[in-house]
Amino acid sequence: MSLKDSQISLFKDQLLQKEKELLQSLALANQSAETVELDQAMMGRVSRGDALLQQSMLKRVKIERNNY
Repeated sequence: MSLKDSQISLFKDQLLQKEKELLQSLALANQSAETVELDQAMMGRVSRGDALLQQSMLKRVKIERNNY
């Protein structure tokens, strides 16, 4: 069974869109996993703790993605 040119083009477009979405997701994950700066004027201890927790969770997700 062979695919028509129009089907190949459609699949290619879908794959390129998925690749774009995945790259954006990875960029966001990398940005979110950056060092959390301590600025008491901007946030309190609870907010910073929450930021550290989110950072830790995103790092774990990134590790799991790399394992697959």
